[in-house]
This record gives sequence, structure tokens and C-alpha cells, in this order.
Amino acid sequence: MKIIQTLTFAMIGLASVVFADATPGSIGLVLNDTSVNHLIATFIPILAYYSLNNKTIDINYEEKTYLYKFDLKSVHLITVAGFTTKIFE
Repeated sequence: MKIIQTLTFAMIGLASVVFADATPGSIGLVLNDTSVNHLIATFIPILAYYSLNNKTIDINYEEKTYLYKFDLKSVHLITVAGFTTKIFE
């Protein structure tokens, strides 16, 4: 969880660094919607990896009818992996 907090604070800090004055030698950063999309596209898989790997989620769902009974107690996630890279040849 420590790495998730670090990444969150880093993104907030990066998003808040915007310099209004353009003076010689200054550093400026502007985040438009494309930049925010790239940051989120990077942050979400990392967050999912660290928060869902080797985790058991208790669901306790039960459904009954005359024909069947469905009982789902929990779901265990062993490994959460990202998307696979496709190579077109």
C-alpha cells in the first residue's frame, strides 16, 4: 500500500506543478487531456496489480430457483496481469 500512496502523491504533485510566468530559464508544465489520459493509463494497471494480486474477495451471493441453486462464497485472484502486446507481422 505504501507504493500506491507514493504514486498517488506523485501524480497530484505532478498535476499541481504549473508555472504561470514564462521567464528565461524557468521550467513549465502543462497537463492537457491527453497527458492526463496517459497518466491514468499508466496509474490504473499499477494500482490494480498492487491492490488485487493474491487477494480473496468475499462475495457471499446465493440464488435459488426451482431448478438450481447457485452459491458463490468468494473469489480468489492469484495473479493480475496487464494486457498482452500484439505483434502484427
